[in-house]
Amino acid sequence: MAGSPSFHWNKKWFREEEEKFLSRLNQGNGDISFLLGVGELEGTHKSGTNENALELSKRLSLKDSRVNVQFNEFEGEGHLSVFPLINRALRFALKRNVPGKK
Repeated sequence: MAGSPSFHWNKKWFREEEEKFLSRLNQGNGDISFLLGVGELEGTHKSGTNENALELSKRLSLKDSRVNVQFNEFEGEGHLSVFPLINRALRFALKRNVPGKK
């Protein structure tokens, strides 16, 4: 899960980490779900966070069919206000995978 990732801080590092992730994925045999979430209001920022996150979701989806990538632009939310929504998504995802929980 990545919430409002700040690609503009170090694009080179993010690309290196993306390649490492894909390399590790090629060594494994499991399916991966990856949520990229950004606030709609971040779309106007000069850093291009929303566009960069969308591009990453497309690259990951194209490179390996075992990666289930979901890009979510949270309507009416900004950089900081999007985190509670992402936290809810994380709790939901983890609760689904705990035996005995519904």
